[in-house]
Amino acid sequence: MKEFVLTPQKEDGPSVPHFRREILADMEALFATLGPYLKDRRPFIYISSTERGEGASTIAKAFAYYIALREGEDCLYVDGNISNPAITPSSEMPDLGLAEYLRGEDDFRLLPFSTELPGLSAVHTGEVKQHYVALSPERARQFRDDATRDFRAVVFDGQPGFGKYPEIWAGLADAVLVVTAYRSTKESVITRMTTGMNNAGIPITGLIFNKKRYPVPEFIYRRI
Repeated sequence: MKEFVLTPQKEDGPSVPHFRREILADMEALFATLGPYLKDRRPFIYISSTERGEGASTIAKAFAYYIALREGEDCLYVDGNISNPAITPSSEMPDLGLAEYLRGEDDFRLLPFSTELPGLSAVHTGEVKQHYVALSPERARQFRDDATRDFRAVVFDGQPGFGKYPEIWAGLADAVLVVTAYRSTKESVITRMTTGMNNAGIPITGLIFNKKRYPVPEFIYRRI
């Protein structure tokens, strides 16, 4: 998860994070836009993309870390992309992850593990099985409640596009952010996702237009 940070500097306080220059301003703008959610509650933030490969995972990790730095409290990044997980489990991580919890096989407190970034913990997808997609909304809601109870903010990295699985998680979120490739993704792809969200009664808090010109994406954030 070090792909978006520089070597830590000796700075005063968490308000001066060591992000690469090209994304620091965007993190600050995103934080300011979500200020009401961060002020009034311990938010569950859903971030996904209109299609695969648009950079949602990197943005979700970076934003969770940025909140942790700014707030001086532990935050949680959840790899909820069952079709293309962002985290490859290793021997240093818990054996069980999100999938096992949703199947009722695990206690939430056993899932989070510390990352190499101060204040940022994570949960990996676990072992995905066929019936996992047909998850229980009640179990998903319990996961959200457990996570927001223990962490200052939870950033859920969702599956690209719109379907039943994204609908459940986005429907539980305090804020929904959609990433799309700037001047690259077809309008029909964006429309398909936004229409699905609208039909499900899920408001999209904002769109992140990812230019994809840099090793670490620089993006334009626009509030809808």
